Amino acid sequence: MAFLIRFLLRNLKGYRYLIIIIFIVTFFQVQAGLLTVFVLKDIINVVVPPNPKVAGSSTNQNPGPPFSNILNLINPVGPGQQHAVGITVTVLIATFIVLGLLDALFTYLQMFLTSFIAQNLSARLRKKLFDQLQRLSLDWHSKQKKGDLVQRITGDIANVEKLITDGLVDGLGVPLTLASAIYYMWITQWQLTVVSVVMFPALFVIILTYTRGIKAAAKRASKALGEVADVASEDVGAITVLKAFSLEDREAMRFNRYVGKSRKAGLDAAALQAQFTPIVDILVTVGTAFIIGMGGYAAATGTFPRINVTANPIVTALTS
Repeated sequence: MAFLIRFLLRNLKGYRYLIIIIFIVTFFQVQAGLLTVFVLKDIINVVVPPNPKVAGSSTNQNPGPPFSNILNLINPVGPGQQHAVGITVTVLIATFIVLGLLDALFTYLQMFLTSFIAQNLSARLRKKLFDQLQRLSLDWHSKQKKGDLVQRITGDIANVEKLITDGLVDGLGVPLTLASAIYYMWITQWQLTVVSVVMFPALFVIILTYTRGIKAAAKRASKALGEVADVASEDVGAITVLKAFSLEDREAMRFNRYVGKSRKAGLDAAALQAQFTPIVDILVTVGTAFIIGMGGYAAATGTFPRINVTANPIVTALTS
């Protein structure tokens, strides 16, 4: 991983400022996406207010900050007074739409900039690799397989491109989303946040294990595909000789053997990838069910006090 980071930094000269811009755009995209959850929560609380008979519930229907600040600008009310339901819902829905548009805009900028970097990086690497191959001696070339070299110029560089487009987005977005989600959960209900992070170690182990397995399987699949390309290149280049000595059937069997090997390697990589997402989804579902169950039990029994976000000193300090 350290080698990969050094390799990318060395070859991303001239585009490093774009990575900083992508980081900023990703930060705002994550915030816009997470804040929509709070908007929906406030809409539900306004339209269907909490039952005062339930332990720990609150009769305050005003939305929490920063939406309450926006609402106060449009419809000022006195201390302790509540905003009209119609005006509150209208403002919250308008805020929800604006956040959705911002989320879409930031996502577009994020994907466009990462694709721009990936395309330029892959072009730069292909030029460097081709120039290096031209400088190597004929003796070195005579010992190499042509298909393997072609695979490195095309397939392996394409993998680097995919690493940038997918890895850069996930590498920035996932930690930011996780950190922001934990922060918002903490200032809202820290007890449930503590319960939530219990599943992180198991999730980390699964991700690390499958990532290593998928990486090794993808490497084997790439090597097998290079062998297929090498055999095909040899046979097409020697088609006259093959026909002259009636070797078509023998070469067809040889080619099919390498195709079968490539197929098996590709299926192994696909199987690991197919297992990875459902296992993570199952773990997240179980963790979510556990958290919702604990939260529901706490709200019904009053074990955890219901926190009024507007009265949270951290939120007040950040939004004042």
